[in-house]
Amino acid sequence: MTPARCPRCGRLNDSQNVFCGGCGAKLPGPQPQEQQLQDLRDYQEYRNRYGIVGIIVGTLLLLLLCPLLRWLVWLVFPMLPAEQRPPSIVLECIAPAVILFAFVAAVAPLIYGRWKIWRRHRWTGEQMRSLDRELQSVPRDLPATAQARTATVQGPPFVLLLVVFALVGLVFVNEYTAFKPLDSIASLLGAENLPEIGGQGQNAAIVAGRYDLHLASERYSGVTQAEQTWSYVFHSNGTYTTYLEGAQQYSGTWSQSGSRLTIRVPANPGLNAAYSFDATVSRDASSFTSGKRTWVKVK
Repeated sequence: MTPARCPRCGRLNDSQNVFCGGCGAKLPGPQPQEQQLQDLRDYQEYRNRYGIVGIIVGTLLLLLLCPLLRWLVWLVFPMLPAEQRPPSIVLECIAPAVILFAFVAAVAPLIYGRWKIWRRHRWTGEQMRSLDRELQSVPRDLPATAQARTATVQGPPFVLLLVVFALVGLVFVNEYTAFKPLDSIASLLGAENLPEIGGQGQNAAIVAGRYDLHLASERYSGVTQAEQTWSYVFHSNGTYTTYLEGAQQYSGTWSQSGSRLTIRVPANPGLNAAYSFDATVSRDASSFTSGKRTWVKVK
């Protein structure tokens, strides 16, 4: 006869026992075959659908996706006009927030489902080994759909892991080697001046001194704009001064984190409200770029 499982502590007792030898609770009578099969189905679901390996793999996938998602954020948002671009702190938080949401939506239910089944049965190591042997001996008694679901759950994570490893590898190759595959893709998409991956270019030098932007003569709405040179002069105290053809225009503040330079423009009554924009600094700080314009340091 089948050993009786205690509903309170989960201990397997001799089929002749009326009370549990572990906690003293009254044992249920002999289980019908359908109940035994249901226990096996629960155990198979516990091991496969809510398996610890799937939870670990899912968590690793999300962690590996974070740097790739971060690169995509810095690829898309710099394409927006400066006035529509979110603040830098928002861009920094997008990738972690998406990963956290994905963890809550995809991985947390697996953890809860595993805990819920275990709480219902409270299998011990000995019981789990016994159930493993039963699953191997009576596989035909379990529904085919359960086995199909097992294959579905076990297959995709391995493929996804390979894909994510390949994509994350591209991100790090793009950052730390001379081969820049993602920069090439970005240039094809029209986003040539991206912040660098991995701390936005922690090796970039700090801007200092004067940077010039030469604008050729152009015609806008019937009005010809004369050829001119705009200059930024950055001071070590976090302020800057702008010049147009050598004539001082206005001053503001600036800050730099890695290769990302943030320039804050003060309000000018009747002309513009206060705003800020981001630029990307080259590794040696010999230039910085915002949109399609590049300021070059004057030696």
